[in-house]
Amino acid sequence: ITDVGVQYIAKSFTNLQTLNLYRNNIHDAGAVALAGSGTLSALTSLNLNFNQIGDDGAVALLESSKRDKLETVELAYNNLGVAGKRALERFVWGRKFNAMYREGTLGNLEKQFIGGMGLSVLLELPYLEKVKELNLSENYLTDTEVVLLASSPKLVNVVSLGLARNHITNRGATALAESKTLKNLKNL
Repeated sequence: ITDVGVQYIAKSFTNLQTLNLYRNNIHDAGAVALAGSGTLSALTSLNLNFNQIGDDGAVALLESSKRDKLETVELAYNNLGVAGKRALERFVWGRKFNAMYREGTLGNLEKQFIGGMGLSVLLELPYLEKVKELNLSENYLTDTEVVLLASSPKLVNVVSLGLARNHITNRGATALAESKTLKNLKNL
């Protein structure tokens, strides 16, 4: 299947839940066509491993407004560069956080090793304001991430914040102490 075949699939199937196009000859044009189609709206699983998809196609798919039901996207052995890999990582973190929220475990992110990218995705979640306890211990967070945390209006309801065993210096501690949004903290 080439980009032309994907364009036909994208126009024809609006109820597919799983689409496995593993090891074909799909490039960015096919991925972009799929990203803008009704087919993507119903998919929960998409396998595009071993194709020729680059950054443009990956970003189009992973940031498409039609990917709401999509839980897994496989893009191994494609031509992803920095932008495509970043979009895939953001997608994976977003889906993981969504699942944890549904399970009621989003508040405990200890040892998830989210780093800066994961924290960035976390701070964009629309439901983060509902979280009252947030354990971010052992997540490779640095002062840069702690400054983002301390300034995030979405953490206004957090009463307990765990930051043990990260890479935080006096700069991060100062940001926490001067935070205008973390005023409800009772445990730090």
